[in-house]
Amino acid sequence: MAGKNTRLSTTKLNAVSSAVQENYPQPKALNQLTPRAKVTARAKQLFYLLLASTADKAKLASYFFENLPKRLASVGERWKLPPKDFNFVSWEAFAKYVKGRVLKIGLRTSDVREFTDDMKGRKWWFMGEILWERYIKYGPVRKFLDDTAKDALKVINDQIKNNKSMRMVSAWNKSIPITSMFGELSAGVEFLLETADGEKRYLDFGHIAFNKEGHWILPTPTEIKLPSAAGQVAKQFSEFMSRFRDAKKLIVTFEETDLERLKIQEKIGTGIVNLKTEIVDGRKLVYAELDRSKMVFDPMARNQMVVRPGSEAWGTVKKLARSPNIDIGVGATAKDIDVLKPFEKLGFNFWKIVVDTSRTPFEQFFEAIFLGKK
Repeated sequence: MAGKNTRLSTTKLNAVSSAVQENYPQPKALNQLTPRAKVTARAKQLFYLLLASTADKAKLASYFFENLPKRLASVGERWKLPPKDFNFVSWEAFAKYVKGRVLKIGLRTSDVREFTDDMKGRKWWFMGEILWERYIKYGPVRKFLDDTAKDALKVINDQIKNNKSMRMVSAWNKSIPITSMFGELSAGVEFLLETADGEKRYLDFGHIAFNKEGHWILPTPTEIKLPSAAGQVAKQFSEFMSRFRDAKKLIVTFEETDLERLKIQEKIGTGIVNLKTEIVDGRKLVYAELDRSKMVFDPMARNQMVVRPGSEAWGTVKKLARSPNIDIGVGATAKDIDVLKPFEKLGFNFWKIVVDTSRTPFEQFFEAIFLGKK
């Protein structure tokens, strides 16, 4: 309810009233009642940078990103966050990566005011996908993810060893007896599905292990989310197998060290269809197309996980611990239509990995990049 000092002009009220009566939205009239974000000089710089031609982009980018490594370093030192926590050898390398990601931002409008209004959503996307996700993959929480995957793999291998075989299931619900144990884990840091509608992200992170027959498993498929996005992960997990089946290809990005340590290239033809390497920002990336027919899982224990910040800690201002506290909870999907028939009317559980961390350092990195703050 509006307070006694709140007034709306007759013109604005009539405009909105007409829109409701005609059951048709009138954006211009409604926008008059919506507080607009202030169009700052910095917002204009970013807008015209993204709007610029290829020839003009380099000049505008050098101005917009001036002293960015120093600004990033200032935030990192303040919060005791080294660049290696984001998988970079230096703040210069981090700045180069950030610059590339920012320049790929698509424009949905040619109006600088509408662009500025979208800045809040852009902030949460950037903090989630670029900063938080990389911090979880490469920072102190990574050891927890590695150890959890090793434990899950050991349970599977122990069953195979003790029983001489283990009944696992393909994505098409075909029962497959597995008789040979799975080898060492490789860390998949990005999973993309090639679909009829183009490439789509499939999974944020996951460890993969192969056996000598070429079958492969994901002991702990992992999504990395901010609190708001984590609320949608139950639906995402319930569609995990159907999206996999409907795709044409699965492309997994591995870390360079795994290419040499585990000799992944030797698995071409037995679990891997083909491999491609590429140097991106000075880092060697390994892209592997996995044989989808060779993926198997335990129908009774998928061990899917979502890693998210704790809601209470996320709203506080405090330094990040080198080994942040981690709480483990259990979530459930509403229904899973992809497991074997005796279970198809049941949902299934997934793990909630809650990391005790503040959002303030991530916000300050965002402000250093987009707002030019130190």
